[in-house]
This record gives sequence, structure tokens and C-alpha cells, in this order.
Amino acid sequence: MQFGKYIIVYNGELYNTDEVRNELKNSGYTFDTQCDTEVVLKAFDKWKEESVKKLNGIFAYAIYDEEEKSLFLRSGTESA
Repeated sequence: MQFGKYIIVYNGELYNTDEVRNELKNSGYTFDTQCDTEVVLKAFDKWKEESVKKLNGIFAYAIYDEEEKSLFLRSGTESA
């Protein structure tokens, strides 16, 4: 999935998808799907590496920044 300059590869499950989606919607983000992949991607767009602190679930993902030619990797469990 791609959003702006970011491309994500994601596997997992967020337990607080609706909570994070609503916080992002309140910040002006819109969503095309109901999947948690889009929530993780847009959370990264808003909060960058700090977005992990917002996520509650079990997951692994990679986000590639096409402009910076950089890669952010995260795996494991998080509890927001």
C-alpha cells in the first residue's frame, strides 16, 4: 500500500485500529479502506517513528520512504 512518499509492507493485527483511525481522522486524514494497514501507514506519516507508541497489537512492517530512500522496520508486540 502507498500513501504519498511512503510504501508499506505489513502483516499483523492492531487491537486499537478504530482508536488510532479516529485520532487520525480528527487530524484531517481520510481513509479508503477499513484495514489496519492503512492506519499503520498514515500513523507513520503523522508521527514518524513515534507512531509505534500509538499501536497496540502484534505486527511486523516495513515502510520505505521514496524521497529519502530510507527504510523503517518494526516487528514485535506493542502495547499503547
